Amino acid sequence: MLSGQAASAAQRFQALTLARKSVAIHNLSDQISVSETDAKTPAALTLQILKTPKFIRAMGNVPSGPKQEALLAGLRDMAAGQVELKHFFTAAQRRPSETWLNAQQLGFEALAQIHRGEVTIAEDRVVVKALAKTEERRQAVLTNLEQLSPAGLLYEVVVVAPNAAPEGYRFRAVKRNGALRVLACRVDSQMHLKALASALQAFGVTHGLPCLMNLADRPSGFDKTIFLALDAVKPIRAATIHLEDNHLQLFFPDLPEADRIAAVVEKIKQRLPEGYGVEASRNLSDMADGGLAAEFSFELEADGNLILQGPLKDQRAQRAVKALAQARFGFDKVAFSGSLVPALGNDWTLQILSLIEAMLPLQRAQMRLTRQDLAVSGLSHRKDAQAALALSVRQILPNTVRTDLQITYQPPPKTEPDLLPAARCISQINGLLQSEKINFDPGSDRVNLAGQNLLDKIAEILRQCGEIPLEIAGHTDSQGREEMNLQLSQMRAHAGYDGAAKAAYFNRQFFGARLW
Repeated sequence: MLSGQAASAAQRFQALTLARKSVAIHNLSDQISVSETDAKTPAALTLQILKTPKFIRAMGNVPSGPKQEALLAGLRDMAAGQVELKHFFTAAQRRPSETWLNAQQLGFEALAQIHRGEVTIAEDRVVVKALAKTEERRQAVLTNLEQLSPAGLLYEVVVVAPNAAPEGYRFRAVKRNGALRVLACRVDSQMHLKALASALQAFGVTHGLPCLMNLADRPSGFDKTIFLALDAVKPIRAATIHLEDNHLQLFFPDLPEADRIAAVVEKIKQRLPEGYGVEASRNLSDMADGGLAAEFSFELEADGNLILQGPLKDQRAQRAVKALAQARFGFDKVAFSGSLVPALGNDWTLQILSLIEAMLPLQRAQMRLTRQDLAVSGLSHRKDAQAALALSVRQILPNTVRTDLQITYQPPPKTEPDLLPAARCISQINGLLQSEKINFDPGSDRVNLAGQNLLDKIAEILRQCGEIPLEIAGHTDSQGREEMNLQLSQMRAHAGYDGAAKAAYFNRQFFGARLW
């Protein structure tokens, strides 16, 4: 038996929750009373709004009646029929103060300034957290938000730009025996990816593009430069194209004539967008001894760590190799060491970069590259990993490089069974509630034995579910004072919450919960 007086309903529920961890609910007698002062104190007004380019979600304890309708109208205006709007509100048992209305207005003004972020509104403060694509955009959003008038409220603003120092835009492709293959690319949206894939079909590219998203603004003329280069190499059977931001590099292993290479460069220069540069060369085989003796090693460990060691042309090449490896395998997962050998050409750097990309399907690997040989051993969860790697290697390396690939297939570890669809979860729970009810002891929020058995059945369903909206309501009969009935109804709703949470990990499992 638990007895005593709690300063608040929250303290009482906390004590009951702790007790239920060690005592079965039907063996627990609750004699805790809540002070009248706290019992009559309604919950504070709160509102949290999450905004993305695709949806707006609003949750909180907000005023009922016309004030709530006005709040919803403001959210609908902001969604403007272009994004999905969902809300999960609890009707507050208090009238909104002038301070709350000022905070709500400030929160909406801040929300209109951001494209992606979160605004939290309370009766004495407004907290804004926002994301921006670039550092310049971050500064602009921050300036706009700081210019809003807080009208005596506590006003906190945080704007971050996770891609403030992006890797930049790149496009890499190789052409061997007349066939073109894209090795790497950057796009700024799914629409950009589809447009690029559609345009590349004219050049015989029908495979899926290995493009990554980049939140930074795409340089003007970037795509135009790609197609200028592709058009220039159309009559050439072997070529490598590397475009990084506004710098285009072309390599022609089968064009010994300097005049012909110069003609290709001149053709591109005549139509190149302003601010772009182009250079072209051959992949020379008669390099200095340092270049011929170069050896680069790659080691991918089972825990995902990638160890790179070997020479590169210059510090820029080292930075490019390290940046790509960190982008693919994780910032804290890459270790790199090596010397500078100026005799190594850009083709060597491109081969290293392309092989890092080619390692992505592997779970563990050791790779050694020289000018004459490539040896790879490792394992993968993909059955076609060796065939895919062999195809990539043929497109990356000259035909003179001997290859030895030994990739072992290892089935992936078993995963947990798929969760039930939300609609099916809700249907199963409603089916239970049609034949059974969650009943309580008279005048109490204690669930009786039959009700506890029903909660256990509901919890069993919830453990198989993903995120679903959930509404929990407590009910009483009409006996007693209205305030006491309201309080008991809320207490019973929380008891139902606790019962479901006991076995279903409530906070992780549900998209939104409404208690009343």
